[in-house]
Amino acid sequence: MTIVPLAVPPDPTGDPTVLTRLAAAAAGDGPLLLPHAADEPPPSSPGPSPLPGGGLALGTSGSSGVAKRAVLSPAALAASADATHDRLGGPGQWLLALPPHHVAGMQVLLRSLRADEIPAVVPPGSFTPAAFTAGVATMTGRRRYTSLVPTQLRRLLDDADATAAAASLDAILVGGSAVGPDLLDRALRVALPIVLTYGMSETCGGCVYDGLPLDGVDVHLDAGSRIHLTGPLLATGYLAPPADDPFVVHEGRRWFRTDDLGRLERGDDGRDRLVISGRVDDVVITGGLKVWPSEVAAALTPALPPGGEVVVVGIPDPEWGHRVAALVELPGVNTTPLRGPDPALRPDVTRSRHAPATTAAWSTDAGDIDDGDAGRTERNGDAGRSDGPGGPGGPRPTNDPAARVVAALDTRARDVLPRHARPRIVRVVAVMPRVGLGKPDRRRIAELLAATEWDDESSAVPGPVRAPKEG
Repeated sequence: MTIVPLAVPPDPTGDPTVLTRLAAAAAGDGPLLLPHAADEPPPSSPGPSPLPGGGLALGTSGSSGVAKRAVLSPAALAASADATHDRLGGPGQWLLALPPHHVAGMQVLLRSLRADEIPAVVPPGSFTPAAFTAGVATMTGRRRYTSLVPTQLRRLLDDADATAAAASLDAILVGGSAVGPDLLDRALRVALPIVLTYGMSETCGGCVYDGLPLDGVDVHLDAGSRIHLTGPLLATGYLAPPADDPFVVHEGRRWFRTDDLGRLERGDDGRDRLVISGRVDDVVITGGLKVWPSEVAAALTPALPPGGEVVVVGIPDPEWGHRVAALVELPGVNTTPLRGPDPALRPDVTRSRHAPATTAAWSTDAGDIDDGDAGRTERNGDAGRSDGPGGPGGPRPTNDPAARVVAALDTRARDVLPRHARPRIVRVVAVMPRVGLGKPDRRRIAELLAATEWDDESSAVPGPVRAPKEG
């Protein structure tokens, strides 16, 4: 059987042939389809299809690795849709708010089709609360669902009409990246039917809901806490398998070895729930001590204003191997990096474009890496300078929004984190670099935080920053 690209527009309902071809592929008829964004060139079609008929080959997000195309059989797609509907309370109509050529958006289409419903669509363009509200208003299904990423959830919570529209749905799947506890708390306080999902293209999207595997799905943690997944919704493999194939056989069963680390926590109901600790390649070893970026970000998030987001990564350090660094997204704040003129400010210090030169964001000397004297965070060149709100060496009071956020993070870090886990660099940008489905582009973020070319002439960050791809 052949492999054929399929251009998928932001609103697939506007071209009935797209939904017809997707329905056929999901039923096992016709060629293996390679969905791609309609405004991008079609991908190459290497060799014949590994499937007898139909199916999809969907790209992985590549948030910190190389993007690949996972081959999803009709049986796997059906198992995923059925398990999702069983968990949520029955088949229903889905609202498309994500790029339909990625797995989360594609599953919105396929689940609707399997339920004999025409999917509803958020009006194409930048995701806004008004567009989401308009999309919900078009839904006619007896049960109504949607799937969002955390950035979108945060935006609609800032709008009363969008929040009310979201609360009228039967379930809102939220995945793609970690949901901070503050964001989840905001959503639950207004009774949004949030379901946190975990999965990837290789598992037909989300396969663990609120920490519990869907029916037929099993989770295994190896000795190093690496997450393995199996079940009828597992991909057949990749169109171009990598040398280190993550599909492995364990005790006679085929599993997908993820790049994530996790643990099982016993809930009040006596069931074990999967908790994601971070990615295998995200662990930062600084001065011989391990730091989990996801845990640092979760600890700092309560200090952020509404709409803010922090991503923590490790960047190379010649003395300690790596140092912890953080990039903060603060929408609407115009920031610029600072190289001087104050000689006490190092090249990796950030300030707002209109702030005084002495109003610096946080950059600390990595020389004090041990956990002794946990109440102090020294900054290179701060001898004889006034102390900031977080104690000696901390950022000083300012009316600049970006610097205020940095000062709040400084105080929070000293309150809740051991010395070795505190970010040694914090920079503020208006737009976080992202990849598909709005996931933070961790590789690009690390490059930005390690860059030396930040200066007063830079608009925000060195090099281009891609905006979220959100449909």
